[in-house]
Amino acid sequence: MPAGTVAVDGDEAVLPLTGELDGGGHAVRWKVVSGDGHPISGAFTFTVGDGGPPPPDLESGAPADAADADSTTAPTPGQAASGQVPASSATVRVAWLAVAGALVGVFGYTLLLRLRRRSK
Repeated sequence: MPAGTVAVDGDEAVLPLTGELDGGGHAVRWKVVSGDGHPISGAFTFTVGDGGPPPPDLESGAPADAADADSTTAPTPGQAASGQVPASSATVRVAWLAVAGALVGVFGYTLLLRLRRRSK
């Protein structure tokens, strides 16, 4: 389980853990802000020992094989208590970029029409 603060050395970040991990599958999701201010994120899975539940499905936050999973586990970070996964920040960013692009297009079209009227 995470303990302490993240230590950053160059392009490496380390978060110390306390205790031992349970056997079975585990998932790690990470997010950092790069030197130029852009968020960067990723995820990976791994297995400790033999047996135990499989690693969680990183898309849904649910174990890869629900039949092998313990149904009493708590929701994963970013997953609502109802079991629904909220919209990702990437989806929100794409929506904002689409709205901004549409506004720029409308502004550009309006400007073009005004310039054409003046030239006549």
